[in-house]
Amino acid sequence: MKLSRQDLATLADVAIDGAIAAGKLISSYKNKQLDIINNKHNASGRHHQIGDTLASQVVTEVDFKSQEIILEYLLPTLQYYDLGLLSEELDDDSSRFQKDYFWSIDPLDGTLRFTEGKGGYSVAIALLDRQGDPHIGVVFDPVDKTIYHAIKGMGAYRNRSPFDLQPLAPDAPLYLVHDRSFGKQKNYNDIVIALEDIAEHLGFAGFHAYEYGGSVMNGCKVLEDNPALYFKFPQKKAGGGCIWDFAATACIYNEIGAYATDIQGKPLELNNPGTCYLNHCGVVFTGIKSVQERVGSLYLDLQHEKII
Repeated sequence: MKLSRQDLATLADVAIDGAIAAGKLISSYKNKQLDIINNKHNASGRHHQIGDTLASQVVTEVDFKSQEIILEYLLPTLQYYDLGLLSEELDDDSSRFQKDYFWSIDPLDGTLRFTEGKGGYSVAIALLDRQGDPHIGVVFDPVDKTIYHAIKGMGAYRNRSPFDLQPLAPDAPLYLVHDRSFGKQKNYNDIVIALEDIAEHLGFAGFHAYEYGGSVMNGCKVLEDNPALYFKFPQKKAGGGCIWDFAATACIYNEIGAYATDIQGKPLELNNPGTCYLNHCGVVFTGIKSVQERVGSLYLDLQHEKII
């Protein structure tokens, strides 16, 4: 079946309500002692692949309780609209390949940041079609109480008001927003030096890099700090983020006219039958086309120089 604009608007409202309710639950656990589970030992019972970074291995009781709240809102829509479901803390039942549309849920992106009492965590919900094209994207930041959402063909919104990229100031520097694992890689300084050169060549007034949060909020931060970028180079080992890390923000980027692509500038593979991870193709999030293109070229240059 094909969902109408009214269907999508209704489902977006359901997802927004679910994300805010989950965010309130998450906030109620702030500064409390948490039961931390290590996914490396399959404590969650999930059948997803598990990445090698600490952030991908840590899950808490709050992740599961947040998921329960979201499902209270979304489960009734599965039967009524004949939707599939993919959630970070559930087994992948492959319904995303059987239904015309499926929900993608990240009940607590940035769990490690949350356990440390730092910002940069969020709730993310997306609705995608079987081809992996996002039709709804919802992100709730429990720290700032900010709700971002977008509906395909109907625009992007921040706290229910139209959300657009801010015009570039003539003296604007280029910002790199990254996560902890990116900042700890051995070639980090080489990448930063190369990006400084790119920023200068493109006419930006300097370059600044900083660690912020999980993939979802990093993507939102790029839009707030335009001109900015967030990216991950392709890698062989599992990691680099999953469908649920990028689906909601990709929808927002598509509607705002920004760029959420793989390292080659192609649309993100958000329903790959072989894996939930995007490590094989990498990701680039930015509001500037020339920046997106130069990151792709940078990857090829660093490969040629055997830096990565």
